[in-house]
Amino acid sequence: MLTPRARDEIVNHMSSQIMLFTMYPSTAQLNICCDRLVKFHPACRDSIGSGYDSWKQKLVSKFKNLRRPSTSSRVGVCQSEKEKNKTEMLHSDEYERHIKELKRQYSGKWVLSSLLSLMNVTEANRRHWIEIEIPPVTAVLEKFPCLVEPSVMVNEFQHITKVYHEDVLERWIGVQSKILAYGKTCGKTNVKKFLSELSAAKQSD
Repeated sequence: MLTPRARDEIVNHMSSQIMLFTMYPSTAQLNICCDRLVKFHPACRDSIGSGYDSWKQKLVSKFKNLRRPSTSSRVGVCQSEKEKNKTEMLHSDEYERHIKELKRQYSGKWVLSSLLSLMNVTEANRRHWIEIEIPPVTAVLEKFPCLVEPSVMVNEFQHITKVYHEDVLERWIGVQSKILAYGKTCGKTNVKKFLSELSAAKQSD
């Protein structure tokens, strides 16, 4: 019989491994993970149901907590636009050191929480650079290659839009393919240019 502490430790380990790939695991993905857990470790099997329902529920709750913005972030949503957009820019040397470290980590066996921390620290400089210079997608991905990762992109989306409610994000994730399909046929030159650059960047990876 597993103790509550042992179960929590197992859930923490499983979630940390899943986080390497996504902060939004699907129901099917959680089913696979939990099914393998009880198959390889029979002592973890539930006595009723599928045998892993309690593990799945714990992981669902765990990821909801992990995705929940901090208190300061939630307070920030209620502040004025001026206060919400007030972020501290790094000195150029420090900014470049963070970018170098970000690339170094992403080129190896990266950890999502570490990437998100570096992306958040460099956010003000990144936003200023993009707004002033309007660089092509290839240049942005060259400097911040981890933006191709869905979880990193969702984090960026949250910080730009100040939308933290997971239901809104899940609806966005569900329609993104339709938006891209529309962009290819809408006839707008700037949209086509963006999609072309995005496609080229993906092919170069």
